Amino acid sequence: MTIHDRFEAAFAGCPLVAILRGLTPDEAPAIGEALVGAGFTLIEVPLNSPDPLRSIAVLAERLAGRALVGAGTVLSRSQVADVAAAGGILPETIAGWRQAGADGFGLGSNLYRPGKGADDVARDAAAYVAALQRSA
Repeated sequence: MTIHDRFEAAFAGCPLVAILRGLTPDEAPAIGEALVGAGFTLIEVPLNSPDPLRSIAVLAERLAGRALVGAGTVLSRSQVADVAAAGGILPETIAGWRQAGADGFGLGSNLYRPGKGADDVARDAAAYVAALQRSA
């Protein structure tokens, strides 16, 4: 099943995203089951939560096939890799997200943050534009 298919199924199931600020890994199984039981199929764990990668991993494993689990408050490239390793959805899959119906993407600190040079911003901006063009 493609990311498009997975997102479409999740969104069709319930077009609400549960944003679990402050979730702990110990709470994750019960909270995840409660959400899925209520019909939620899209879950976000902000990375400023306590031990968020463990929470994402717990939710992704426990809710596999029943909900998509991702991260919020992602502030660095290394965090993207960490989220991917934990089983979260990657923002680099622009083509899949566009197929799923996304019309635009918010690009924050992966594109610019204080102290990042213009050459680096230009390189990263070009990479995002190229990914967007490839997905059209």
